[in-house]
Amino acid sequence: LPTGVWLIGEDISNSSLRSMSNPNSKGDPDTYLGTFYYTGTADSGGVHTNSGVLNHWFYLLAVGGSGTNNAPIPDTYNVSGIGLDKAAEIAYLAERDYLSPNATFADARLATIEVASLLYCGNSPEAMAVTNAWYAVNVGEQYVAAADDVALKAIQTSDLISCSAGSMTTNITLKNEGLNPIATASIAYTID
Repeated sequence: LPTGVWLIGEDISNSSLRSMSNPNSKGDPDTYLGTFYYTGTADSGGVHTNSGVLNHWFYLLAVGGSGTNNAPIPDTYNVSGIGLDKAAEIAYLAERDYLSPNATFADARLATIEVASLLYCGNSPEAMAVTNAWYAVNVGEQYVAAADDVALKAIQTSDLISCSAGSMTTNITLKNEGLNPIATASIAYTID
């Protein structure tokens, strides 16, 4: 992607207002509690300034990157990007379905990991990238593979079911992304 994609407000000033790829270049933090992180009471506690952390998380999730952050105790990270479309889907669904106006970075981390796990499995490259991108910006720990990770990938059935039908056949596709082999799975369901 062109570097201009990662600039914010470039159309309303001679230079951009913010950078997602390098928030520090605009005086904004790229790391929670790192360089330029604001802890005062102005700007509703730094809601605009500190958005650089979330901006940089999204950039790393989409594009990837490696290095050492500027946290009080620096972390060395390596994030494999998952592309703009997947990153946008995860961020959008987390914001739409999980987060409230008072959500914290920790809340956003949990929400985005949950969305990635539901969409792709907990041990997927996408869930790994989400987790490691948060680690890169000093929110939470780096990714650790789950021993058990089974996800429902598809349910195939007829869209039209007769009320007089005595039975119905449904095909269910499960995916095992866990470290442990799975020989059987129990499925519970309700019919409304």
